[in-house]
Amino acid sequence: MNIFKDFDCVIFDFDGTLVDSIGVWKDIDIKFMAKRSLPIPDDFYAKVSVLNLWQAAEYVIDECGVTDSPEDIVAEWLAMSEYEYANNIEMIKGAKEFIFKLKENGIKICLATAAGESQYKPCLEHHGVYDMFDAFVTTNEVKRKKGYPDVY
Repeated sequence: MNIFKDFDCVIFDFDGTLVDSIGVWKDIDIKFMAKRSLPIPDDFYAKVSVLNLWQAAEYVIDECGVTDSPEDIVAEWLAMSEYEYANNIEMIKGAKEFIFKLKENGIKICLATAAGESQYKPCLEHHGVYDMFDAFVTTNEVKRKKGYPDVY
């Protein structure tokens, strides 16, 4: 039985679906705040989890005592995340094998993600699957963000 016969394309999300990156942002926040000897407020993760990077930068300036510019904060967070994605983030168990199985069956593979190319590309290259994808779309390329079907 070929379970793939009815599929022309599979669209994957990235974080938490293909790669085990859920804890990376919390680790980045901890390192970022520790570098400045600042405590992390109790409600920090609840507040920043719904913000984009620029909004989160404004939050840490306004509420946490960070004195860097928003541009410097975002640049530091991106550099930290890019390093983690390129070197330390593992694929979800079975994801790589599933991608190869899809390609063996002639199915196109697409990535729809809120992650930037500077995060997903080195990670997928590191794991040897980047070239298996036929298309990439980020939420920065569509009008509405996740929660709406635009990115898919």
